[in-house]
Order: sequence, then C-alpha cells, then structure tokens
Amino acid sequence: MSASVIIASFLGGVIPAVLWLEFWLREANHREPRRLIVGAFLLGMVSIFVAGFLEQATGLFLIEYTTMSFFAWAAIEEVLKFSSAYVVGLRTRFCDEAIDPAIYLITAALGFSAGENILFLFDPLSVGDIAKGLMTITFRSVGATLVHVVASGAVGIAIGFTFYKSTKVKRVAVFIGLLVATLLHTVFNRLIIEGQNHALLIFSGVWIGLIAVIVILEKIKSSKKLSLIKIPKNLSH
Repeated sequence: MSASVIIASFLGGVIPAVLWLEFWLREANHREPRRLIVGAFLLGMVSIFVAGFLEQATGLFLIEYTTMSFFAWAAIEEVLKFSSAYVVGLRTRFCDEAIDPAIYLITAALGFSAGENILFLFDPLSVGDIAKGLMTITFRSVGATLVHVVASGAVGIAIGFTFYKSTKVKRVAVFIGLLVATLLHTVFNRLIIEGQNHALLIFSGVWIGLIAVIVILEKIKSSKKLSLIKIPKNLSH
C-alpha cells in the first residue's frame, strides 16, 4: 500500500473526528488540559486494535451477526472507550465538574471512531475509488461516528448526574450508562446491517439521540447546584 493512500486514509479518518471534537470541547465550562484531550483521543484510536482482536475472539463461542454477537461487539467497544477516558482523564484532578466525564468519554469515542474511519477508507482508496471513499467518510461522519458519541455521551450523562454522589452510586451509574450505551450501539449496528433501505430513518434516530445528549449535557453544565459543590476527594487523585 502506497504512502499516499495511508496518508489520505489517516487524514480522511481523523479530520472529521477532530472537527466534531472541537464542537464538543466548546460544550465544556472550561478547556481541559490539551495533553489529556489528545491522550484520550489517541488512546481511543489505538483501542480499535484491541476491539478487533476481542470481537474476533467472540467468534469462538458466538454465531456472527446475531443479536448476542452484536451485543458483545458493542459491549467491547463501549468498555474500551470508557477505559480510554478513565485512564487518561476521569481519574485525574482535572475531572472536577459534572460535565467533564462526558467530555473525556466523547473525546475517546471520537478517537475510536477516527481509527475505524481510517480502516474503512483503506479499501476504496487503495484501488483509487475516491468517490466511494468520500461517500464512506461522509456517511460515517453523520452516522457511525455520532453513534459512538451518543453512546459514550450516555455514559457521561449517567456519571454527570451522580458526580457528587458516593463512590457506590457512581459505580452503579457507570454500569447503567455502559448498559444503555451498549444497547443503543447494538440496535444501531443491527439496523444498519439489516435495514440499509431505511438508512435515512436510522440516521434520523441517531441525530435525535445526539440532540438529546446536547440538551441533557447543557442541563448538567448549567446546574447551579452542581457547580457549587466541590469534587469529592476520592475523584481528585
């Protein structure tokens, strides 16, 4: 594979995700440290290789393209995105407001999506099918990428609403958030595989979910009660 194809695939996969990232960073009350944002994005991107290995491994005990396999694949990706955000940002002292977990989670999700985009672009660009490459990245930018954002945003919302609660409550919230994210991701993957004739309806549902995430995060961000309460010590290390 030529260097030009690799570069074009990389840029085509990363640029749309970075543009979306800039939008979400503006949702925060303050800019998070650049190194943490870059770290969460890159770790999310690299985690696609772990996801690929684990998803292939599910073939040892699950039949592919069944509800259970779709659920398992989605769960793997949601846990990896959460882990990327947790390792880089969620457990640091900079995660000090209720909106911050969602920002780190969405950043990791966009990194994960960028990695997927790069891989999806290799095939059409390697045979010189630029039109297919453009169509691929366009549909992924308004579809699969936003599914990752909505799913990880759901986890961030769950954490945000329990940000100042006890550790036990927060752990339950993370579990519920990951379960909701996995279910959303599962439904999208199954529909997009089996209902390609209804792509417009499916993408409309994704955008409705995106708007819901934005509205709810605005509520979390603007909550005076939350903004006046200091972060517990067990999240500041």
